[in-house]
Amino acid sequence: MVDKILIGRKLAQLDTYLGQLREFHRISVKTYKEDWKKQRIVERTLQILIEVFIDIANHIISDKGLRLPKISIPPLSLNFPVPIGDQTKENRRNCRGE
Repeated sequence: MVDKILIGRKLAQLDTYLGQLREFHRISVKTYKEDWKKQRIVERTLQILIEVFIDIANHIISDKGLRLPKISIPPLSLNFPVPIGDQTKENRRNCRGE
């Protein structure tokens, strides 16, 4: 059975980390590129968010008795522009079909 308390804690963590990321949503790309500390904070927080998502998925996969896929996906290239500020909001609206 899926541990709803565990999932609830993980979702609360996601809210916390997303709130922390929101503090950086108004910085310009130029500022982001020039400030290694901001880069580190944003990138590490994104990494933690992804790890929490993976924890949730692994818990559900395990509970349902599913197996992990046996395919290999190459790592993403980090040499792409990161949407910041209003672009991010627009991307989220587009993803939700608004």
